[in-house]
Amino acid sequence: MTPPQDPIILIVDDEPSLLTLMRFLLEEHIIKIVTASGGVQALHWLEDHKPDVILLDIMMPGMNGFEMLRRVRADKHTSLLPVIMHSTRSDRKARDESMEAGANAFFSKPAPMAELIEEIRKFLHQNR
Repeated sequence: MTPPQDPIILIVDDEPSLLTLMRFLLEEHIIKIVTASGGVQALHWLEDHKPDVILLDIMMPGMNGFEMLRRVRADKHTSLLPVIMHSTRSDRKARDESMEAGANAFFSKPAPMAELIEEIRKFLHQNR
């Protein structure tokens, strides 16, 4: 029997400073954080890896978070991954569109870190 692997969180955001901050804040609670600066880069990484949870921004150049989420849900290898949308858009339309695209949860930036960590841990627990 293989030992359980450390949980991996994939954070997708086009803001380098936010990626650095989220890595710093989450590494304290979750062992492995992987970051991608956009949807295309994240989808390439997902071809060979499987995170336990994806934390996904909506507004990114090239491919926005909604499109990436639709592609994640359409791929049989990633379709069941928990995805938390994390956006500066805090309007109801963004939340509704996120859920319609297949998000498991939605947080407005800046999200209360304790609540975000609790949500991530909930998904990690469900997947173990």
